[in-house]
Amino acid sequence: MFNPFKKKDAEEEDFYEYTTGDVLITFDAENQTGDVVHVTDVNHERVLGADSYGRTHYAVPISDVKIFTGRKGRIFFYNAPSESIMDTQRIADLEKSTVLQQITRYHEPANHQPIDVMKYVLVGIIGIMGVILALS
Repeated sequence: MFNPFKKKDAEEEDFYEYTTGDVLITFDAENQTGDVVHVTDVNHERVLGADSYGRTHYAVPISDVKIFTGRKGRIFFYNAPSESIMDTQRIADLEKSTVLQQITRYHEPANHQPIDVMKYVLVGIIGIMGVILALS
């Protein structure tokens, strides 16, 4: 039975948090380390990935990744030296801060409407006509 007040379990929360099952795997061949993060955005230039805690972010050029198809979604594999992986983290942080700066600098557009002189002239003429009619 459907219960709208039932709390979601952990699997359902993960499902709704990431709409796709795409993952980005970064592998550092020099240090023999790797990281698996969820893909949050893909476009023609880069793959953007972040872990579920929001601590690690990667912005990897799409031309530098190998793309595989898994059972739950695409797998973007990035094999690079440590320096490149650190650069992708810096680029992602820069991109995130740029977006945040744009959001915080938002100003609502000013509503500059010219004064409608014609409307005031017509109201004045009607008022004068009303006074003249009332006096006659």
